[in-house]
Amino acid sequence: VTVDNKTTISGNILMDTGSGTSLSLSSAAANKYNMKNNGEELTFIFGGVGGKSSSFFVNASRLSIGPFALNNLISECSTDTQGALAVNDNSIGLAGNKIWERFDIIIDLKSKKLYLKPNDSFSEEYSYTPPEIGFFFTDRTQTLGCWVVNGLFKGKRADKAGLMNGDEILSVDGRDVKTFSKSEQIVFSSSKQPVILNIRRGSTSMTISI
Repeated sequence: VTVDNKTTISGNILMDTGSGTSLSLSSAAANKYNMKNNGEELTFIFGGVGGKSSSFFVNASRLSIGPFALNNLISECSTDTQGALAVNDNSIGLAGNKIWERFDIIIDLKSKKLYLKPNDSFSEEYSYTPPEIGFFFTDRTQTLGCWVVNGLFKGKRADKAGLMNGDEILSVDGRDVKTFSKSEQIVFSSSKQPVILNIRRGSTSMTISI
């Protein structure tokens, strides 16, 4: 992995098919190569062994896997102190589905081999646009009747307004979140307009204006 066109990191990487991101470098690798937090910082809850995960974003100008190379990936660099992205166990981090979706894959468990063949998505330009609203959420309307905040950007709109990871969003501008389609959720996340959220935090209900 070549980060910001200057730092090259080599090592084993764990294949994480439960991750929707691209490359997540471990905090051990970040410390070893003196990588600095100069970008946006994101904190996730409900993540892995540690229960939560925090990271900052870096530009991986080149990622080589065997004979294949991917260019210009926006990647995460962990600041975790426990869990899979903190332990220096011979790996430099995790590779998620934003990488693996570019290949047709065969996993031969018996022979412990991984076969990769670039597919039609291999050469597509990688893009990442953080949510304008300043946080990620998971739709739990079918089980909890709400959206659950599970990723918060430090210093962005939602963070400054007082939103917290774990908050349960019940309505947006008075509209029940159970009535939002998937496409409307995307529009909400990318909106620059002010919004009023009715949330539940533990046993307390409150209103937050972003």
